[in-house]
Amino acid sequence: TAKLFKNIFEGNIGPKPSREAFNTLPARFLPIIGGLTCGFVGIFYPQILFFGYDTLNKLLENNTLPTSLLLVLLVAKTFTTAICASSGLVG
Repeated sequence: TAKLFKNIFEGNIGPKPSREAFNTLPARFLPIIGGLTCGFVGIFYPQILFFGYDTLNKLLENNTLPTSLLLVLLVAKTFTTAICASSGLVG
């Protein structure tokens, strides 16, 4: 997933308008895009931010989290980590 987003950020793949936009965008703006994307997703799912210790602790304490929420968190965390890594942030 990270390689896919890295290729998108480098302007190698994607729709033509996306490729043109990322090819003309200076590299210093890529981390800003990655940070804004993660922040936007974090507004709706704050559990994906940081290391996830709070979510893991809730699971270990037998607090029930719906399976659907866990799957959404898994997808959101994978997506935001891939975006961060491909935009030059730590992840």
